[in-house]
This record gives sequence, C-alpha cells and structure tokens, in this order.
Amino acid sequence: MVTPYTRTRILGNAHNKVRAAVITASAQRPSTQMHLLSQTRAGNGSMGLSGAYTGGADSVVDVEVLGGPDGEMRTSSPVLQGVGNGTVEVQSIDVGAVPQTLRFTLLDAGEASTPAMLDFFGVQLAARAAGADGNNIELTVTRSLSYTDLPYSTLDAIGSGTASFEGPQFDWGQPPGNGAEVPVGALRIAFAGIPQVLRAWKTWDKGRFTYRVDPAPAYDVPANTRVRAVTGSYTLEVTDGTDTETYIATTMFEFLSQVQARSALLQVLGVVAEDRAPGGQAVTDIPLRTDAHALPVIASVTRPQTMVVGAVSPSAPTENITVTCEGRATGGAQYWSVKGGVSGQLPAAYTGVPYTAGPVAFTIPAPTMAVSEGASITPRFVPTTRTTGEGLPAICFKPVLLGIAATDKEVTFEWKKRPPADCTCSHLPALPVSLECLGLLPEDGGSMETAIQTRLIPLMEWRAGFLGTNIGLAVGETANSAKVVTDAGDVRLVNNCISNVLVPALLEISQNTDALTAWDAAVVQFKADWTAYAAMDESGGNVSTLGDTLNQKYEAKMDVCRAKAGILPKTDAGGETGSPCWRDPGDDFWWEDVEGNYLPMFNNVPYVSVIRDADGKIVSTREFGIGLVTECEHRLKEGDRAVIRISNTHNQSAWNEGDKFTLPLIAAGSAPLTGGSDGSPVQTWTVRSSVLGGLPDWLYDPEAPATYTAGPADVDLLPGGIPFEVGDTIALDIEGGRLRWRRDGGAWTEGDLYGPALDLGDGLLLEGAAGAAPSFVAGDTWQFRAVATFGTDRMRQPRVGRAFAWDGADVTVSLDLGAAFPVEAVMLALHDIAPGATVELEGGTAAHGEWSMPVDVRKGIMLAVLDPAHAASVRYLRLLITDAGAGGSIGWMWAGTGWQPTVTPNITRSRAWALSRGTGLNAGALYRGAGTAGNWSWDLDGEQSALFDSALTGLMEVLDHSAREGVEALAMVPDLLAPADAALCTVEGDEISDIRDRGAWQSTAKRWVSISLPLSAVMV
Repeated sequence: MVTPYTRTRILGNAHNKVRAAVITASAQRPSTQMHLLSQTRAGNGSMGLSGAYTGGADSVVDVEVLGGPDGEMRTSSPVLQGVGNGTVEVQSIDVGAVPQTLRFTLLDAGEASTPAMLDFFGVQLAARAAGADGNNIELTVTRSLSYTDLPYSTLDAIGSGTASFEGPQFDWGQPPGNGAEVPVGALRIAFAGIPQVLRAWKTWDKGRFTYRVDPAPAYDVPANTRVRAVTGSYTLEVTDGTDTETYIATTMFEFLSQVQARSALLQVLGVVAEDRAPGGQAVTDIPLRTDAHALPVIASVTRPQTMVVGAVSPSAPTENITVTCEGRATGGAQYWSVKGGVSGQLPAAYTGVPYTAGPVAFTIPAPTMAVSEGASITPRFVPTTRTTGEGLPAICFKPVLLGIAATDKEVTFEWKKRPPADCTCSHLPALPVSLECLGLLPEDGGSMETAIQTRLIPLMEWRAGFLGTNIGLAVGETANSAKVVTDAGDVRLVNNCISNVLVPALLEISQNTDALTAWDAAVVQFKADWTAYAAMDESGGNVSTLGDTLNQKYEAKMDVCRAKAGILPKTDAGGETGSPCWRDPGDDFWWEDVEGNYLPMFNNVPYVSVIRDADGKIVSTREFGIGLVTECEHRLKEGDRAVIRISNTHNQSAWNEGDKFTLPLIAAGSAPLTGGSDGSPVQTWTVRSSVLGGLPDWLYDPEAPATYTAGPADVDLLPGGIPFEVGDTIALDIEGGRLRWRRDGGAWTEGDLYGPALDLGDGLLLEGAAGAAPSFVAGDTWQFRAVATFGTDRMRQPRVGRAFAWDGADVTVSLDLGAAFPVEAVMLALHDIAPGATVELEGGTAAHGEWSMPVDVRKGIMLAVLDPAHAASVRYLRLLITDAGAGGSIGWMWAGTGWQPTVTPNITRSRAWALSRGTGLNAGALYRGAGTAGNWSWDLDGEQSALFDSALTGLMEVLDHSAREGVEALAMVPDLLAPADAALCTVEGDEISDIRDRGAWQSTAKRWVSISLPLSAVMV
C-alpha cells in the first residue's frame, strides 16, 4: 500500500500486530531458568520446579499442599540429636506402610580394644597388649633411701611452691651451676618430716647467689627444719600377676628409659629424654609412692619442737591420726589422747615417751623451757587486823626458788583452820555426769579396752550378786505394803571400794601386764574378805566410823599396781595423802590458796607449787618453791596472808591443754593400669516406631555394614567423621500426602506429594523434597516463575540480548493475529539467522498457505513487503526457516502497516560503533557493536516538505509508545523497497523540541508542521 507521496516508514511496536498474536514454533531452545517468587510453609520440606522449559512465554506456577495420609510414601530427612555427625539413608519403604515416626537410638556404641594405661607424671605407661588383660598390670615402688642430717636447718620458713631464694640463710653447701640446667653435682636433699626429694644448687647472678631447688616444695617448710642429704634408689616392680619385671632407678629418666628399652609388659607414651632442666626427667626422683607413709604433721601451735614421726605400719589405713594434749599428768607425765579416723580411739601417748601403740610411731618431745635471767620471785607477809598490843609473828621466807615452768603471776595463801576430819568427801562416788552431753564420747561410742572389759564384767557381776543378797523387800506395816531391808553399811563399803579404789586403778594400769596381774590378785582378796558377809542379817551391816579405813587396805594394793605400771602411788599406807612433792603433816592450821588452785602450805615445811589434776592426783606445776619459817606460830591469826609475786619470767610453758597434732597417713597401694578393654565394634541401636512400638534392635557392625530390614523401611547407617556416642538419636518420618498445582491462574490439578515428578507441560517438572519432619503441612504454598529465556514471546518486543531461539537447521514459526488486519510488511530484526538459510513467508486470511513469498536473508533488518493483493487482509502468517545450520534466533518480529509521513523527510545518516576504549596515546578499543544514527526532519519550506496534521498525530503515537516502553527501538525505513537502508534507532534525548506549525497552531488553519527527529543507533 505504497502511496504516491512516499515509501518512507517508521515501524514501531505501536502498530505491531505480532504483539497480540498467538505464536507457536516447531522448535525452541529450552530454558532452565526458574525463580521462586514466594513461599508460605510450616513444614521443613522443599518444593522444586525444574525441567527444560519450552513454553513460549514466562509461566507462573502456584503449588499448595493438601496433606493427608494418602499418596505415595517417602521418608523425611533424618534428624540427628547427639555428638556424632553421621546419618541414615532409606533404601525402600515397605508396601502398605503408613505414616509414622522411626527413632533409632544408640544404646551401645561398641568399643575398640584399648590398652590399659597409667598417667605417670608427664607421660603415660600403657600395656603393650591392648585389651582387658592389661588391667592386671600394677606398679609398686619400694624406697631404699638413706637420710643423713646436714649441719644446716632452715632459718626462715619456706612456702610451698617456692623454688628460688635470696640470702645466705639458704646456703646449705649447694654446688654452683650455670645455665638453665640442674648441675650434675646438685645436692639431693629432703627436709625433715617432709616426704619429698629435691635437687638443690645455686647460681651466680648480678653479684650474688640465688639458691634454687627442684621441684618446688609441695608443702610449707617451717623455720628450724633440718636439711637432710638423701642417698639411695627406688625399686620398681611391674607385674601382671604372672610375669614380674624389676627396675632399679633413681630418676624418672632412668626408669622410663629402661621400660622403653626392655619391658615386655609396658610401653611409654610420650617423650623420654635425658632432660636436666628443672622438672626434667633426668633430675626428678621417682615421685610415686605406693608404700604406707605419713604426710607432714599439721600442728595447732608453733613451737621450736614438734612431733617426731617414726615408722608407719605397712597395714596402716588412710586416715588422720589426731593427737590432743589433755592437760592431765599421771605420775608427772603429760597425757595425750590418740585417735584415728579409721583406727578409732587408741591408747594414750605421753610427752617424751616414744609411741608405738598405733599405726604410726611418733614421739612428742618435751618443749624446751627456760626462765629469763631477769625473772624474780618476791614473797611478803600481810597480817590481818589486830588489836592494840597484839603481837605479830616473825615470818621468814627461805628458801625462795623459781621453777622451770614459772610464769608471771601472784599467789595468795591465807592462814586458816583446816576443815574437821569428820567432814570429808573422798569416799563418796563420782556423780554420773553425761559424757555424751559434754561431747566427750568418741564417735564410735567409746569402745572399752579388752583388758578392762574382761575384768569389769566379773567384778560387776560379783557386786550385783552381793548387793542382791544385802538389799531386799519384807512385809511392811500392812499386808499389801512392803519395806526395804538392807545391810546398808556393807553395801556402802563395797560400793565405795569398787567405785573409788579398784576401778580407777584398773583404768590407770590397763596397759601393763604385771600391774594387771597384781590387780587381779587384789580383787580375789577383796572378794574373799566379803564372802563371809554376803548374807543379810538385817542388822544394817557395818556402821563403824572406821569402816572407810578399809579402803586404805586396797588403796595400798592399788599403789603396788601403779608402781608396777610405772605410775607414782596415789596414797601411803598410813592414810596420809600426798606425793613426793607434797605431804600433809596433819597440822590444825594451814596456809590456803585463796583461789583454790594450789594445795595448802604448812609452817616450817618445804613447799613446792602443787595441784590436784582431774583424777585427783597431786602433781607439781614446777613454778616455784618456798619455805615459810616461823618460831611463833601462836601469834598467827586467821586472815593473815602470805603473798608470792613472780615477774619477768618470759617463759615458754609446756604443752597446753588442747594443743593438737594431726598426722595424715596414706595407706599402701600399688598403682594399677586401668581402662583396658577387649572391645567390640558392634553398635546396638534401639528402634522404635510411633505406630508399631518397639522394633528389634539393630546390631550394626561398622566392619561389616548391613541394612536394617526389621522395620517398615529398609535403612542403611552412614557414619560421619565424628563417631556416634551412646544416646545419639536419629529420627525420621514416613510421610505421604497430596498437593495441587496450576499454571498462570488456570484450573487446579491434584497430584501426590511424593513419587515421580509431576509433569506440568512444556517440559516443566514439579517435585517435593522431604525435610526434617514434618516435611509438609496442609496449607504450605509456593509460587514459581518459569522463564521462557528463548520463548517465542521474546519476538514481541525489540530487546537486545533477548530473543526467540531454536536449535537445529529448520524451524517453523506460526502466528495467528486473532483477526484479519492490513499487513503491508513483515520484518525480522535482532536476529542471527545464518546467511545460507532459506526463509519463506506464508500467510492468509482464512488459513496459512494461501500465499507465500521468499524473504531475503541478510544481516540486520530483513523486510518482506507483501503483494498489495494479499496485504489488505491477513490473519495467519508462517515463517519457514530451513538450512539454518545449528540454529538461530529472532529478537523482534514485526507485522502490520508502518507510520507513513506526508512527504519523505530530509534524512541524514551516520555510522556509529560501540567501543570500550583504553587509555593513553593511540589507545585500542574493545568492539561491542555497530549501528546507524542520524536525523529525520520535515521543514516548512514548501507544502511538500511539511507534515500534515494527521501524520503528526500518528508520529506522536509511535514515539509515545516507544517512550512508555523504556525508549523502545524503532525501525527507520527510508524506502520500503530498499530494506538494506533500514536501521534500528531510538529517539535521542527525552524530548523533541522546536515543533513548528505554519498556522501558528490555530484550529482554523490547516496544519503544516516542521519537526526534527534526532536518532541514536541501536548497537548490535
């Protein structure tokens, strides 16, 4: 439909009938570009859209989970809870299986054979043979050490962990060393009372010696601790109960190197090196002790003397031996209670006496006591008030002496008449005060010594029989009343002698065999004396005031027992109480201590400070001695006082009541190797179904893996890099369910969640992938876009880089324009059809093939101008492309009637290239494409050079559509009959200015418009 005026056209998508056409192609290059647009899900599974998409246009796919138990079954992704990082893999699901949860829990992880081991001070001793037999191996250490006191002791305390010291007080004759190593001649020492062997040396630095020990003391070392030289070695025995290996060594290196070289039972795991650096194996004594031994004594008080520890019994238990000063003396010896945490209450110890009655021998030395040279003792007489003319006695104090235990104090004695002899309490029994309430009973209830118990039982039985015959009931004043009849005097005397004479003595002498024999003889005599009086005569028994003197007979026998036991007698046979340090002359008056601490003093009788201890025994305090001398006792008056003042003693007293030593004992025990096991690699997994309950265990052998087939699914275990541990659990669900899908808002189609991928057409496949249970929940939705990267839709718009493409030599593209339209031309642009290909265009109003014409194949724009006879009415078009080689593409297909100007414009053209230029002189460039630019214009220089009103409206329609589509390309065709001159361009800039109307845009005037279109090249 070329007009007489011009064959110039502008082909834009505003007039393109292909935009709305239905396009099909016989071949299309598939696309795999899929996008997830949105998802809403509560399940942990995933939905995937895949396939070789051959649809002509992009397609939106909606998916929704319907859920339910139906459909093909599949398992969820296994979920591991635990340490290992392996998993399970389901091989198959049994036919008929229903949705359920399977849970696999590791009950027994199996165990590889492992060797028994012993951590040994920086290395490990391991059994050479792996397995449980290695647990029979044990190591014992026997010390063959000798200690020699050096002429040194610590002047200052050394704290535990201190390895270096400054000052000459730490010079014990150590040899000098240099460098970082312990010198070969370093002293091998120990501190008295501390079971640790050290190396000692000194180094010279900055003008002075630094004294070093290695290892650092593990315990605090008190001042005045003797330094001892150590010699000797250790004997180490390794045995498995059958074979025994013996090693003699001094240092760790000597022992470990021997084991490494020749032991058939042990191997050393770790470095064995002759390292002489502090802490090195070559300078460290064998630290292990397997013999029974004592740790350092813990003293509650600090004194120059402390407990001296002797041998520990090989059978000693691990316990604390607690030795407590009770502040009492027997025969002048200080008494200590001894108790073990395991051994219980032990026989008493005495100050200065070696103790061997328990699991450890020890001696508590008597503290050194001294009174200062400036100490003084000053006695004075203080008379009471007298009447005028009443004479005073002459009182002299001679001698006046300080004892070794004197302490600063003032003692006042008052002249008093002694109490009458008929008022005494010595014969009365002790009242039964509760020892338990006082906290004095030991934890074991106070077990009685056998020597005491075996004697008390027959004595108490005899006493019970005697009292039984001397105390009874008789008829009282009425027939229904009773009265007590007794030989009360006999009962009193027997009770008094047993309670106050025989039993106290037994408690004192229980440790001495000779004394116990004498006691037994005395008891036989006592029973014989009373046998004749066992029967009751209802006379009341002995009522003589001399009855209590009977006790003196047996007190004398008990003193014999005490003497045999090495204990000073308590009394003399004459009844005059006393001791070697104090005697009572029986005077009517005496000097009484006003505070009641000291026993009375007598005129003209030598006096030593004495007291009675808790057992009533008279003991000297060793504080002072004095003689109060007078010839005129008759002038003394009750109330007169003698005051003795002691001052400036600065004395360190004896051990005090409550002083305590704690001696920790460690029982003997070999060092065993442990942890050896024969092992079994088989793992036991419990299996449980939420529907079927407990299933048979899975015995999984990593060395011979087997599928578990005893449940509704066949399962393989896939171990990971981190081994499973007991308690690890792997859970999975057998799941089913249904879904529905649709494309581009069309009708819904249902299918199984699992099973073969669902075919959505055009090569699209939809498939659900299980996740951790639940994989899918009803209502989960997804929306995808399948991108037709090479679809026929790509031909509807001119977009560089987007095109319909096909693979292969031939393709047929069919179009239905939807209705019959005038089509003066068909254009193919942005294509890469091979130059040797053949392109045939067919068309028609009612069907394809009503007419056909060839299309010249050329690079750039291919334009077919239809015969006017066919162009008036076209609905169907078909491109038949053959011999295109490996395939091709078409980016823009246009069909219709282009915009035709009123007259041919003034056209200027230019050639443009897309170049990415480098920098510098004569820089090269990267070629990106080429195109044609220029300018089309209509000027008001005559009627034939302007645009009429209707042409202007059509041009604006084309240009506006291009702008709305993002500056869409236009095909600028100067002449329909010369398609080689056509070019793809865009309007340059964002506006077209200087549009002029000859009629000044008046509505009554005919419009003749001048306009200029600056054009930019589309680079291809």
